[in-house]
Amino acid sequence: MINHLLTTGEMTNEKAKAINALSNTSLKSMEMGDLQEAMEQLKEVVQEMEGGSNK
Repeated sequence: MINHLLTTGEMTNEKAKAINALSNTSLKSMEMGDLQEAMEQLKEVVQEMEGGSNK
């Protein structure tokens, strides 16, 4: 969607705002994915320390 907005027509304030919003949403999604992965790794470490293997 961002690419479409960048490559079609004239850049307007509305398009710039939409690109900004989409970019921020994408960045937050990537950050949340990284946090989720870190949480899963921590969970595995804690389970190993407790001697459990449940996930």
